[in-house]
Amino acid sequence: MSPCTEGVAPRPPFGYAETNARRIKERILQKNEMTAFLIRIDRETGRRGAEKDWALDASCQIEAQRNWSINNLRADLLKLLEEMGNRIVSAGDGADEGASRWMKAAGIAIDSEHYRKVANAKDIDRRTYNSRQHQDYLKPEEVLECEKFRILDTYGMPVTPELVEKDDGGKLIRKIVALEAILATPGDMITDDLIAPPPVVAERDKSERSRLSICTDWSNHSTSWLMRHRLGLRAGN
Repeated sequence: MSPCTEGVAPRPPFGYAETNARRIKERILQKNEMTAFLIRIDRETGRRGAEKDWALDASCQIEAQRNWSINNLRADLLKLLEEMGNRIVSAGDGADEGASRWMKAAGIAIDSEHYRKVANAKDIDRRTYNSRQHQDYLKPEEVLECEKFRILDTYGMPVTPELVEKDDGGKLIRKIVALEAILATPGDMITDDLIAPPPVVAERDKSERSRLSICTDWSNHSTSWLMRHRLGLRAGN
């Protein structure tokens, strides 16, 4: 693999973890007021302590060592990349505008290459696509083939790089279906306060339950449609 330029943030996104065991212990003693088994109040001094202080100290020492290792993992990785001949560019603080423009251009190039690979992927049938949905791991080319089949099956038109870009990982069709559901004519009146959703919405719920027969964490599109209907979104369009 040839060396390349790697863009990294100047620091971890959530900062460095605490590596002082004493401060970790103080934070635990201050915050864990509900852990009555571990925390107690000294009747004479009023200070907060622990029933098994040695166990708490050991736990704090372990967490401090673990945080130290995590904090240094990033530096070790950067050093390894540099030793492999890569050029490290600090991006994220806005100080280097040239590096920021370079990273933006690189992101656009990577996205364009992905769109092209999806459009040029091998065609597969529905049986192969459904079979791959239950596999724990797919090869990169298999992922591209599944993505191409999904887009072709969704829009019913030749898959081009432009269509892959507009699809945006399935976001476009969800917006189209949501808009179609809002504009569709409501179903029959069930009660004075309850209206049946349009067939397109009910069919989405039905198909999702058929596809995910074991899982019960379905999206309730009918409920979402009813809330939009009561807010008057359809009338506003």
